[in-house]
Amino acid sequence: SFQLFPAVMSIEVQKRIKDNATEIRSYFDDLYKWQDEIKQQDSSRGSGAAAPKAKFVPPPRTVAEAPPKKEAKKPAPKPGAKTAEGLARDVTPMPQYYKNWDKFDVDKELEKLDEDEEQAAKQSHHKPLTRDDGDINSKRTSTAQPNQRVNVKLGGRRRSPLDNAHSAKDEANKLFAAGRFREAYEVYTAALSYLERFTPQAQEQQREAFAKDPENASPVEEEGFQLRAVVFCNRAMALLKMEGFHEVVKDCSVALELRPGMAKALFRRGIASAKLKRWKAAERDLSLVVEQDATDTKAAAELRVARGHLEKEKERVRQRAQRLMCDPKRRPAMPLRRLPIKIMGAPDQPPTEQTEKGEHKARSATLELRSEGTSRAPYVPRAVRMQQEAAARRQPAAAKAKAQASTPAPRRVNFYTFEREWTAMKRNPEARLKYLQSIGAELLPGLFRESLTSELLAEMVETLSAARETQLPFAWQVFSALRGANRFGFILGLLSAEERFLVGDLFDAFLMEEVAPEETIEQVRQTYGV
Repeated sequence: SFQLFPAVMSIEVQKRIKDNATEIRSYFDDLYKWQDEIKQQDSSRGSGAAAPKAKFVPPPRTVAEAPPKKEAKKPAPKPGAKTAEGLARDVTPMPQYYKNWDKFDVDKELEKLDEDEEQAAKQSHHKPLTRDDGDINSKRTSTAQPNQRVNVKLGGRRRSPLDNAHSAKDEANKLFAAGRFREAYEVYTAALSYLERFTPQAQEQQREAFAKDPENASPVEEEGFQLRAVVFCNRAMALLKMEGFHEVVKDCSVALELRPGMAKALFRRGIASAKLKRWKAAERDLSLVVEQDATDTKAAAELRVARGHLEKEKERVRQRAQRLMCDPKRRPAMPLRRLPIKIMGAPDQPPTEQTEKGEHKARSATLELRSEGTSRAPYVPRAVRMQQEAAARRQPAAAKAKAQASTPAPRRVNFYTFEREWTAMKRNPEARLKYLQSIGAELLPGLFRESLTSELLAEMVETLSAARETQLPFAWQVFSALRGANRFGFILGLLSAEERFLVGDLFDAFLMEEVAPEETIEQVRQTYGV
């Protein structure tokens, strides 16, 4: 075994030496081959090694050998002489270039340029140049020689915010015409940034000041206010293309404050209100457009559609009210008050003791009285007749007072108890509604405090929307009270589009049923942003 190991090692070393020699030989073969190829390429191009000389062949014996002709040398081109291509050849040596640069006077060239521009301005009566960037020291590049680029300052007036707003508006109009609505909206917004001081309040103040003292007060800058109204109206059109209907209503409202009766703003706000299913507002705006221009067929068609939907909505409300009034199980959601009814033409009668106590029989007897000289009973409204029937089925006053006394007071619970019980009633909307009523709408803001979430708000909206036919006044109380909860505006922003649609639908029902004054409903609606 000790003799075999050196033999094996010697074989491996020999094999390694052989492999190295083979690789070196292959490398040099490739190198020589590459050199031969390069020499052949150089010889074919005439730029490498000299071509081999042709062998000398003696001329025939009968032909005399002519002496070789010498090629005439071409004269050197003169400085500035044009070549065959029509270009002047520059034969100035490079050191002379540097000497020319040292002799070049920049100030002197600038003075010559200024003199030339002044003479040209005097001859053509040219106005001072103005740049779009608003810089009074506008710049351009001169053509000073030799090949010198010098920035020359030209005088110009500073652009006003109105000029910048006009330029931005024109650019946005081009983007809108090209179908780039998002970019057009951004440029319209940039144009409005130049017109921030032209607000409706500033317009009113300027008009009042000019009306009080026309001689000393500055005139009203109508151009700025009119331009701001136009930009708002144009941005509303871009938003209408992007289906931002709530923002369209806001922009058109601002435009109408600055320029009342603007037909385009009225039309676009009417279209946006129709898309939001606010048929009453859409009918009001579109009717004003048609009154201004009776030939506007598009506005007339949209007005007919809005009126048709408005009639359908009124019919649906009437049918729902009829179902509620004819429901024997219905109980009034608001406390009733007794109304005195007097029959026209009947003699005045002193109130009896039964009438003062509010007995139903005495009031029925009064309603059944016939006027003198007539043979038919007086007309009794249907609502009054239904109240009479409901009063007949109503329990006695003593039992009613006892029932009211036994009604539990509003529950006072903490949020953890509320959340546990509310989650347990997940599949029972009626139980959730009764639970909310037991707590009371006025206690909800204090109950939630910092714990109100978008999921909880969405569940409450669904519960109130399901019971809108019978509990619409209570839904209004809840919506009004929830505004006092902390972080309410942030929670509203987390609602989905479907949930916001339910909120808007409930506000439409509030307006139809007139659960509160219209101004109050619109004010709360703006808080909800629907």
